[in-house]
Amino acid sequence: MRGQPGPLPDGSCGRAGIASMTGSARHGDDLNNPTSCADSYASRYGTGLAPAAVGQGRTWIEVDLGALAANVRVIRQAIGERSLMAVVKANAYGLGMAPVARAALAAGADALGVATSEEALALRAAGIAAPVLVMGHSHPDHAQALVAADVTVALYTAETARALAAAAARLGTRAKGHLKIDTGLCRVGVAAAEATEFAAMLAGLGALDVEGAFTHFSCADDGDRERTAHEHQLFLATLDDLAAAGHTIRVRHAAATAAFLDSPRTWLDMVRIGIGIHGYYPYAGCSRPVPLTPMMSMKTRISRLRRVPAGTGVGYGLSYTTERATTIATLPVGYADGLDKRLGNKGHVLVRGRRLPRAGSIAMDLSMIDAGDAGGLELGDEVVIVGRQGDECITLEEVAATAGTSIEHILAQLSGRPSRVYTGAAGGP
Repeated sequence: MRGQPGPLPDGSCGRAGIASMTGSARHGDDLNNPTSCADSYASRYGTGLAPAAVGQGRTWIEVDLGALAANVRVIRQAIGERSLMAVVKANAYGLGMAPVARAALAAGADALGVATSEEALALRAAGIAAPVLVMGHSHPDHAQALVAADVTVALYTAETARALAAAAARLGTRAKGHLKIDTGLCRVGVAAAEATEFAAMLAGLGALDVEGAFTHFSCADDGDRERTAHEHQLFLATLDDLAAAGHTIRVRHAAATAAFLDSPRTWLDMVRIGIGIHGYYPYAGCSRPVPLTPMMSMKTRISRLRRVPAGTGVGYGLSYTTERATTIATLPVGYADGLDKRLGNKGHVLVRGRRLPRAGSIAMDLSMIDAGDAGGLELGDEVVIVGRQGDECITLEEVAATAGTSIEHILAQLSGRPSRVYTGAAGGP
């Protein structure tokens, strides 16, 4: 954590406010209890990733932590004294939650954002003591483990709030929460018109420290700046109502990556950056005020080469038929590895610096390419699914567009089967 800065021009607390999320870390002792939720998560799922010892013999994902650190630093510089939350939900978008979280914190992030209780407790089980906010639903049954692990929770249901307060009273402490306000997404959160009444209920529980309030914009990822501005104003008006009713909110946050890039007025006290720290812009036409460096490559190796005549069917359903005598190369990567099934017969991979087309459907464990008359290919040749090889590059954006989906979807569906190979140094801010 950096030193305590003074107020921002709008009177808010900036990075000083997020410091209160840290508190005293008691989770180490509690995680030694085999009945704790965090210990159970670790024992059942471990890291969720293939052992690094599997290496690069089949299919693997290269994660450049140096690129991540560079992204955190340029975002950190842009937002000034505001706090930066690195969002590492969904196993850090498939790239490995614990190593990505550690690298982001080392490069200057102040806090971590996750979607579920299990993710927060997995970070604690990995020995990460930084402030963590669960932005999604926390079941009341998770309250004891979350309070014991010093995890901050989104508050928008009375049931979870009461369970947290009761757990905090049993443990002789206060539970930490951020009031979630729904300004238009209609997903989770207290309706803006009901926020003051809900905050009064929270205050009456006694053992809750409602240190923050936040919202999530509905159309920022679509580039709808007008709608984002409307929801931002509704959020600010709701915060004014809370202040008028005597509720002190120390950390206000609304902007995720898209709003960070497109709508600087929404930055408030903290920004939450997920896809941005991973090096990707959320949609094609968004503003690009900071340079982001992609941190992921996905690679495999040719496992079979077969020369076939014209008219040969390839793959399940024989959805691809060779038009000429050609070489079909089999790749040991399929949808169980996270290769989108909709890429069947679509797009290209790189082999020896050349683009070669996919041939046939994407199976669970295997897929094929049509190597044509490309000479010199051998078993074990490296194949780039996402990334650079020689002068050619296949971007994650290209793969997502070919599959007809988003880059977040392509990343989040990466499975634990491919090995993760971490390169680069996280570095300091």
